[in-house]
Amino acid sequence: MSYRNTLLGWFAAIALVLAVVGSIVYNAVRGFVRDAAQVTAAHEVLQTLSNTMGLLADAESGQRGYVITGRAQYLEPYHTAQAELEDALARLARLTADQPAQRDRAAQLATEIRARLERMHRTVTARAQGFQAAEQLVLTGEGRRMTDSIRKLVDRMTDEEHMLLAERDAAARRSASLTLAAGTGGLALAAAIMLLLLQAIRREHLRREETEQRLQANNVDLAQSLDRVRDLGREMTILGSMADLLQSCRSLDEARPVIQRALGQLLPQNGGAVCLLNASQNHMETVIEWTPSDGGSAGTLAVFAPDQCWALRRGRVHAVDEASGQQCLHLAKPAPTHYACLPMMAQGETLGVMFVQGEGSTAEDRLRVVRTASEQVALALANLRLQESLRTQSIRDPLTGLFNRRYLEASLERELARAKRARHPLCVVMLDVDHFKRFNDTHGHEAGDAVLVEVANVLKGVTREDDIACRYGGEEFTLILPEATIEVARERAEQVRLQVRKLLLEHRRKSLGTVTASFGIALFPDDSATPSGLVQAADAALYRAKHDGRDRVVLASEVAPAG
Repeated sequence: MSYRNTLLGWFAAIALVLAVVGSIVYNAVRGFVRDAAQVTAAHEVLQTLSNTMGLLADAESGQRGYVITGRAQYLEPYHTAQAELEDALARLARLTADQPAQRDRAAQLATEIRARLERMHRTVTARAQGFQAAEQLVLTGEGRRMTDSIRKLVDRMTDEEHMLLAERDAAARRSASLTLAAGTGGLALAAAIMLLLLQAIRREHLRREETEQRLQANNVDLAQSLDRVRDLGREMTILGSMADLLQSCRSLDEARPVIQRALGQLLPQNGGAVCLLNASQNHMETVIEWTPSDGGSAGTLAVFAPDQCWALRRGRVHAVDEASGQQCLHLAKPAPTHYACLPMMAQGETLGVMFVQGEGSTAEDRLRVVRTASEQVALALANLRLQESLRTQSIRDPLTGLFNRRYLEASLERELARAKRARHPLCVVMLDVDHFKRFNDTHGHEAGDAVLVEVANVLKGVTREDDIACRYGGEEFTLILPEATIEVARERAEQVRLQVRKLLLEHRRKSLGTVTASFGIALFPDDSATPSGLVQAADAALYRAKHDGRDRVVLASEVAPAG
């Protein structure tokens, strides 16, 4: 075999190794992206299950209020939840279509929820004939048994989704490990082949002095190729490690040092920054900066408008060097002569821009590295935003920002157990905006929502750090006051009542007049020792306040027992 053919064989082997390593890394990254998408889908299923139970609770609350009072306005959350439950069930069926077990449970859940709604409809219809007719249906306990069955089924589906999340997280970690192993193994194998080739060239040099210059040139090329392979392996190692760590981060504060350290290692000769759109999407904020190894600054402003960056305007990479390029307006002074801006996209949404400056920042191989890093960082940040949004949505009422009813039930059970252990008092305060339906009919639902927000702001202003303020449903709110005596709770309720009366309500520059609120207070352990008992006692006191003329505070101990 000729020397020329021998060299071609070695180069082919190197090319094959690099191709195999590149293919493995590419498939591993694709697997990582797929697993991340599946994690997102599982979070959507969990959110839909949570919303479904919340809507069912709203429907039951509306039905109970109507059965107790006989007033049609209490059916508003019942009808609203009834309509939205069908959408939630349809969305759940769509999200679980590719999972046979979950799909069957979703179908069973839809059947049981519709049966529960039919039962509630019968109760509501019976109430129209009189309280005793509805009471007979309620006392059978069938509704409670149906709700418990639905809750168990939802818990089972939730547990299944959590198992799927764990499996998919493990798959993502395996993809990252595979990327790291492929880069390291490929580097070692390519280095071994390179060393063998260098030995062959050296032997050939001794035998063929007339080709010395050509062989030396080949040695230089091979050394450069080895450097490129080493650089590729180092880059893959850094990116794989960053991806693995970002999978475990739960907030931007945790992710920031991970990204900053990785980008500093990946681009040691270049400074740069990661700039993100704020929540209102009206300006960019520099959230991560790294400086080159020889010192200097990141080279961009801390805050700037999105249209000051040409990359965001054009939706693609914008590179500038001394020879060409339109300067962006977000550069710090003195402006760098070489830089590149790369838009950060994830799930079809623009998150921000990655800025890199310094010598070589506009080179194709450097831009390739920056592009890969920006894609990984964008995907990680998008997942962190989704996780934060899901956490907030699961415990917060979207209109008022107060905790929701689900969080109330869990918190009341926890605080009650703590009060029992410490033998401390605990008060539950239920409050309801007076004549809220008439207010809505007069001024519209948007104005009604504005009133609920203002009342919620009053509650936020008077609660202590340990107090828990929740929107119970509709125009009803609940306060949990740990370690508060009945006197303290009454004083707090009176404070809220007076502040609500003093509210100067406006909507769209139009005065809405004033509103009042009625309050009911229950004390542990005097009025009840269970969470549901305390809520019922406070609710009964609230209804007595309504009956006695509204705009007042009534204690559960002041309400005569039923019958």
